[in-house]
Amino acid sequence: MKRGFYTVILLMLPVLSVIAQDTIRVGDDVTSLEGVTVKAQKIRKMSGYKKTRIDSTALEQHSTSSFSELLSRHSPMFIKSYGQGALATASFRGTSASHTKVMWNGVEINSPMLGQTDFSMIPVFAADNVSLRHGGGSISEGSGALGGSISIKNEMDWSENSNLQLEQRLGSFDTYKTNASVKIGSQKLQSRTRLHYATSDNDFSFKNNFKDRNDPPVEVRKNAGYAQTSLLQEVYWKPGPDDVVTVHLWGQNYKRDIAPPLGVNASSRDEEQENNFLRTNVHWKRQFQSSTLSVRTAYLYDYMNYKNDVARIDSDNTSYRLVSAVNYQKPLTPKLKLETSMKHKRTRVRSNNYDGQKQRNRITAFAGMEYAFSERLVSRLMLRQQWVNGASIPLIPSLGLDYKVLANRDLFLKANLSRNYRLPSMNDLYWSPGGNSELKPEKGISWELGVDYSRKVTKTIQIETEVTGFRSAIADWIAWSPDSVMSYWTPRNLKSVVSEGLENSMSLSWEKGKTRLMTRVAYYYTRTYNKTSAQENGTKKQLIYVPRHTFSSYTFGRYKNWSTDITYRFTGKRYTTPENDAFMPAFGIVDAGLRYHFQQDDFRGELSFKVNNLLDTDYQVMAWHPMPGRNYHFSLKINLVDL
Repeated sequence: MKRGFYTVILLMLPVLSVIAQDTIRVGDDVTSLEGVTVKAQKIRKMSGYKKTRIDSTALEQHSTSSFSELLSRHSPMFIKSYGQGALATASFRGTSASHTKVMWNGVEINSPMLGQTDFSMIPVFAADNVSLRHGGGSISEGSGALGGSISIKNEMDWSENSNLQLEQRLGSFDTYKTNASVKIGSQKLQSRTRLHYATSDNDFSFKNNFKDRNDPPVEVRKNAGYAQTSLLQEVYWKPGPDDVVTVHLWGQNYKRDIAPPLGVNASSRDEEQENNFLRTNVHWKRQFQSSTLSVRTAYLYDYMNYKNDVARIDSDNTSYRLVSAVNYQKPLTPKLKLETSMKHKRTRVRSNNYDGQKQRNRITAFAGMEYAFSERLVSRLMLRQQWVNGASIPLIPSLGLDYKVLANRDLFLKANLSRNYRLPSMNDLYWSPGGNSELKPEKGISWELGVDYSRKVTKTIQIETEVTGFRSAIADWIAWSPDSVMSYWTPRNLKSVVSEGLENSMSLSWEKGKTRLMTRVAYYYTRTYNKTSAQENGTKKQLIYVPRHTFSSYTFGRYKNWSTDITYRFTGKRYTTPENDAFMPAFGIVDAGLRYHFQQDDFRGELSFKVNNLLDTDYQVMAWHPMPGRNYHFSLKINLVDL
């Protein structure tokens, strides 16, 4: 423990020294030093690491949707969906669902029990800014994201004093969704309240290929309905010219019936799940002459009840998390920028399936430094040290480089090398029956190399392209599998898993006057296999439900008051057995939308019509869980400004 204490001191010494430089004590008074103007070249944020931001237009178009729909259409992630409104988790760069961290305004919201996030339960309406950090870039926000992380942020627009927004969506399968937002305030105090409500019978038609693969009968999906109510309250306060206090309060209730897989009589099962959560997040930020100090505290309560009348299961699961963090940033010289933080998180979990209450205390020290060797070469070094229940976890380092190849062109070469570390989730360790208290933490080494190019070809045409190759070697990968007598599932450590691949994307935009056209295409190749097994049998078997090939395209156009978009996404075959002798076939989905925008003084609105699965493709993402065919929805959005 002494070595851990000294490590904290070493990581925090730069903070103590630079804070001391900002003030001077005279007797009992503390006086700020006179400001010093520092002329520094721009240091690019997260140099050497890949970060993708989802376009604001996509967020607006999916404002009544869930994150599972948004990410499946506008990100490199493969969303493992069990159906509309059902469980939806993410595979980032071929890793498992628990290897993707989700941050909400700087606080992790992954389930401490499962270690993952159900994206069908997160409404897009609750987000203003969504970005993805690929691979080692996730270390800036926390450890354990062996694939990457998603950052969801709420941002206040101080330019408008008041705003009322209403949106109503009517869709196929008796689907109704409502968004409402009210924003009021002044230049010093702002309040915004958001309400999202959704309900659906979700009784869509599908072809039951379990009964007959050659001529499947058409049936109606039963027991798949869901209902959601989400309320987000935001308060932004400027007590002084250099201070901002932010308070977020987010509560949600989500109920759904769980439809059984094909082959199981739906009328003989009564399976349902209810999730409730309450999340509070308070953040204070102070801007000094040449540095920034922020303090955050958050409390997260999650409750889940699962019922299965046939199996006589009524399971209650509750978790409580308290998070406190302090962050400090300062440019030490014109070329060197420092960021350092300390965080404490306490987690308590209660479950019918645990032997008593379980808890985990985690302390994290972080230091990040960006150094500009020249105007064209920038590096970033990150160090993260953790202690869990008093025990030290190996140091997590990461180094990234960003090189501007041509002095007069935005052509960048990016590279990084990172170590990562993920603890088993509470369910991995303590679930009964099946938990394995002897599990080892997962350890990963990853690298990536990429080229990023952007150019404004003319005054109206902009082009961007990016190619990134990556590889991760993860030791002691945790995977659940049936026990020796097939009575229940239990987690085990695989000796070594390798995830490697290539990410390619290109976008072209043209804008002139009231006309805008944008198109983006992306192709992702992912190879994930058990290295130990490959060495034994000489073949690299793809891990189950990891598509090797995915492709997507998105085109958006606007002319005066009209706009339209069309999305195509291709998902390659996914193996369903470790031996790769059975697989789910590849599929391609086309979605299209048309919108009319209108405005009269302070009144703005939008009327939209969208067709999902335009070609009525019959497909399943996960085996024996059908997805909807062609379906439609209408929506009306109105926005009243300066009430």
